[in-house]
Amino acid sequence: MKRIIFAIICIIIGITVTFWVFKSTDRPENGSEPRYFGLNLLEVTDNMKAFNAFKSSLKKTPHLSIFKVDWNQPFPMAQGQLFLKWGSIVQISWQPWQQAEIDVVLPAHILEGDMDEYIDRWAEHVKFFQYPVFIQFAPYINSPDYPWGFMKGHWDVEEYKEIFQYVVNRFRDIGAENAIWVWSIYVPRDSNELSLIAQSYPGDDYVDWIGIGQYSLERKPVLSEIENVVMMLSLEYSTKPLMLTSFRLPKSSSWLKDLNLFSDALEGGLKPVKLWSMTFLETDTWMMEEPYKTNLMIFVENFEGKLDDLQTLSVNKDAPQ
Repeated sequence: MKRIIFAIICIIIGITVTFWVFKSTDRPENGSEPRYFGLNLLEVTDNMKAFNAFKSSLKKTPHLSIFKVDWNQPFPMAQGQLFLKWGSIVQISWQPWQQAEIDVVLPAHILEGDMDEYIDRWAEHVKFFQYPVFIQFAPYINSPDYPWGFMKGHWDVEEYKEIFQYVVNRFRDIGAENAIWVWSIYVPRDSNELSLIAQSYPGDDYVDWIGIGQYSLERKPVLSEIENVVMMLSLEYSTKPLMLTSFRLPKSSSWLKDLNLFSDALEGGLKPVKLWSMTFLETDTWMMEEPYKTNLMIFVENFEGKLDDLQTLSVNKDAPQ
């Protein structure tokens, strides 16, 4: 009788352990970890007006607002303060070119000190700003659209890495510890890009977040590509939180289905993508119309992280103290 009871107990324990093992490898249910929603306003002429239109229509304030600043512009102090007043942290896509002339800042100009005054002035203003500022410096090293990317040839991967470290070090020397550094890549279209992407990584000491960009008007995101890059980043840079710096699904009859498939692909990695930033163009007013509006409202309700927690989450434990 004792043997029977012992066998039954072993079976129950075995079933329990098996269930726990399988359960622990399941994808976390929505809400098990806080997630954050951002709005990418890079191409919007009046990004504050677009922000308010999005916010009032969806009745939700994005945790993060992204906009671009070229290297012929000062730190956007007043703009950043307004976004903060409205309840949104700022992320600046800091792009080392003077876009009015389509002129990239060459590596030698930065590394030999020609841009030190400009970089230091930015660092001083960020420090004065006091609140967290996400800085997505020289974004998308593997994009063909940017001259600092290795596909254009103006910067190579070693120069990119050295420049990233150089800029971060100057900010730290000035005491701009509220700058949160984002290293971002575009979802690779070619597996050969992956080794070059890995070579361009500035190092754990210099990166707070890793960003993934998937923005294309020409085609919908290929889900397998997204899954692969999330898995790769989860494995290679396991100590860094992941963010989606841009995603956009063109208007279509299958928009909601595409959105859900896209969401599933991003959540299939070894760790969650904590911050999702949707690209919003001036032509995207259709998102504020039915049925897209209701579908989008339901979607963004899943992002219930607290704004204050973003600062704690962004502390770089690898950075030198």
